[in-house]
Parts: sequence; structure tokens; C-alpha cells
Amino acid sequence: MPFRPPTSNSAASTEPHEADRSLASVRAIAAPLCVAHGVDIVDIVWTTERAGRTMRVTIERKGRPSTEGWGVTLEDCAELSRDLSLALDHDDVVTGSYNLEVSSPGLERDLSTVEELVRFKGELARVKLSQPAPDGQRVLRGELLDVSGVDVDPSGAKLTMRVDKKEITVPVAHIVQANLVFEMPTTKKSTHASGVTKSPGARSSARHAGEATRAKQRGANKRSRGRQEGAKGSGS
Repeated sequence: MPFRPPTSNSAASTEPHEADRSLASVRAIAAPLCVAHGVDIVDIVWTTERAGRTMRVTIERKGRPSTEGWGVTLEDCAELSRDLSLALDHDDVVTGSYNLEVSSPGLERDLSTVEELVRFKGELARVKLSQPAPDGQRVLRGELLDVSGVDVDPSGAKLTMRVDKKEITVPVAHIVQANLVFEMPTTKKSTHASGVTKSPGARSSARHAGEATRAKQRGANKRSRGRQEGAKGSGS
């Protein structure tokens, strides 16, 4: 997901695109459902795939990878997908056929806003730049340290990272893409089988959850759309 640089308060507003208006309506419906399920909306976007249009809803729980209870489960995605699909069909805010996908952003989630850079301070991240950093690098991999200048002038905000034991500061406006970086915890070798380490499978669980939910929801949506089209045909 591309990074969305902050804009100055004096920036002129533009009329939202029709697709953006439909997503705003979807977000208004999804927000109270997410509250009821104890999750937060990360993003809602339209994508085009071989199977047709897909509305991708990404959810998670507040917190950081190092905190207890962060992330969502397959059950969270499936339950919200079911309730949101029913609500969208009832309010009929989306025209035409589409697939609904509800998933987790994963351990290496995208960071697409200044607010997310601030939220994940102290975490390891990878930041791609449109212009070289002071040391010549275009891709920075290191710890997020600080975001300054947001309150004064959002368009002039700067990000500071610790990369290879040195601090590097770059304009937030130069960020093209950013994401968290997951590293397997290292443990000392021992002759005893004590302690528990995370498995690589935990890294892909959110991805599998999204795919499983997508497959399940596609079938449900197709059946739902088929029933609606049949009902419209019989009434005409």
C-alpha cells in the first residue's frame, strides 16, 4: 500500500470520486460492527481481480506487535465478514456484483499514514524513499524513533530512524512506502527443551486467514447475489 503523505491544512479540498463515496458509506456501516466485534478498521479499498471486483476490509486490534492481544484471528475475520455482508446487502449501498474480503494486515503490516508511524514508534520498519536520505540510501531499515513537525506543518513533518546504529532524519513527504519488519526472536541454545519460540507459521496465519475468509465469502456473496437477481427477475 502506498504511503499517504500529510497535507497542509490550507490544501484545497476536491470532490470525492464515486468509488470513494461508496467506500465512505461502507465505512459508516462497518464502524459500529467493528466496535461490536472489538476490532478496528485499518483500511477499506476496492481491488480488481480475475474473479471481479473485491472490497478488501482490513482489521486489527489496537496495540503493537510487542503487546498482548494484538492482531486478529480467522474467527474474527469470518464473523465480521458475515455480519458486514448482511448489513451491506440490507442497506444496498454498493451497486453491482462484488466479492468481500475481511483480513488481517499481518505482522509486516503496511504503514500508510503519519499517525501509524507515530503509533509504531520503537518498532522495526522498512521505509522506501522517493529521494535519497542524507547518507545516500533510498531504503531505510531500522527502528522508528520519532516523527516531528506534524503539529506545526503536517506537510513538513520529518521521520527519524535508527539505521545501522546511526540516526537518520528524512522528510515524511519523501516516503513512498513503509511497513513493519518481523524478526524471529533469537534464543540461546540449550540442552533442555525449555522456553517457547514463535513459529514461522504464526507469520503467515493472518495471510491464510484472509484467503480462507475470501474463499468462503465469495461463495456466500455469489449465492446472495444470485437470490437477489432471481427475486428481481421474478418480480419484473
